[in-house]
Amino acid sequence: MIHAWKYNGVSEITPSLAHFVLRSVRIAQADANNRRRNILQSGISKHALYSIADTPPLITGEPIFIEPIPLHPKREKERGFNQAYLLARHLVAENKHWEIAHTTKRTKKTEAQAQLSGIDRYTNIAGAFELTAPEAVRGKHVVLLDDVITTGSTTDALARLFKKSGALSVWALTIAYGHPVRP
Repeated sequence: MIHAWKYNGVSEITPSLAHFVLRSVRIAQADANNRRRNILQSGISKHALYSIADTPPLITGEPIFIEPIPLHPKREKERGFNQAYLLARHLVAENKHWEIAHTTKRTKKTEAQAQLSGIDRYTNIAGAFELTAPEAVRGKHVVLLDDVITTGSTTDALARLFKKSGALSVWALTIAYGHPVRP
């Protein structure tokens, strides 16, 4: 389904994929609320405090900036759309505390990450992004949104930019996890 959406231009399935993501987030939110309730009822231990502190703002309901992973302009033109941006629009429409950030652009045309493995993904993506509005993310929770995460090299490259610019926290949200290509 993701392959058809991304490579065959089947953008009509975006609402279904957004529903899947939102349902997963809501399940995680309910689990986190139950965990917090149990912690409060049984007393707060040191371990419980760390558990609460490590809960992503996406789950706790705090305001967040969603940053769809940008495509290179040439690739977006070929594809006709940026699948992460389409997904972000649907997600933000359903959450009053979420906002699309629009603070990055891809400055380097890279090989498709899906065709690469391991360290090649990290070197391929190095220097491929630029933060266009660093002041906009200072002190904010940022969620990087993509369709699939495999090695994490793309999200890692962007997370470093956001952290350097003073983002309060940086998280990743994807529809699926892919296994790296074996050489």
